[in-house]
Amino acid sequence: MRVHRSQRGLTLIEVMLAVALLATITVILWGTVSTSFKIRNATIDKFERNRVVQQAMGRMVREIATAFITTPNADPTNDKREVMRETVFDGTDDELNFTGFCHVRIHEEEVAGVEAELTYRIESMTGDDGKVHRNLVRREDAPIDAHADKGGVVYTMVEDVEDVRFEYWDGSKEIAGEAWAREWDASAHDGQLPSRVRITLKVKHPLRDDRDITMSTQTTIALTEPIDPFKIAQDEARGELVNRLQEALEQRP
Repeated sequence: MRVHRSQRGLTLIEVMLAVALLATITVILWGTVSTSFKIRNATIDKFERNRVVQQAMGRMVREIATAFITTPNADPTNDKREVMRETVFDGTDDELNFTGFCHVRIHEEEVAGVEAELTYRIESMTGDDGKVHRNLVRREDAPIDAHADKGGVVYTMVEDVEDVRFEYWDGSKEIAGEAWAREWDASAHDGQLPSRVRITLKVKHPLRDDRDITMSTQTTIALTEPIDPFKIAQDEARGELVNRLQEALEQRP
């Protein structure tokens, strides 16, 4: 007995249904993969943003801790014809100029020592996209000279900053809530520096325009008393100052 098998193939409707089903599955899978990549990129962007902000905050904490000021109204020269360079600690709520023992020598022939003039402030800059961005910048000039708030090299620490705020602890205030001053000029405090500085940095969220990222921290200043300006020019005395500074920083809580 001979068995006849059907040679019938797929109809056009069946093929179209199969293609439509395959297309639907592909779209669903692509949407899932695309969403996964978006979440991954968003996580990386947020992590990178936080890393940059934390690095900037950490650097400001370390450098402000090394701030120093020389004896105010001292003679500009001594009997050895050594010249005193201007030192400063002049802070407002959105800008800080100071001298500190924080310069790192990069070149072997560099004349500068460890002293440097520094400034933190926000500047408006045009980015590669042609838009104007508010960036937190750092200015450093070493060695210190007669213009403590000018010159040096300026570079961007954090891009797209909404606000930066510096506050200075005034231990003479009886009420703790009033002890955080919005400005501090050492020349108006007989050369005294604040024992602490609080830094608050607000930056744009990398993904959402309606949200910000705010971070705040504090640092303690080791050398709050004015120092002899001519000791800075003496290697041995300067080494003692740096050692005192390092010991004070190691004892910080």
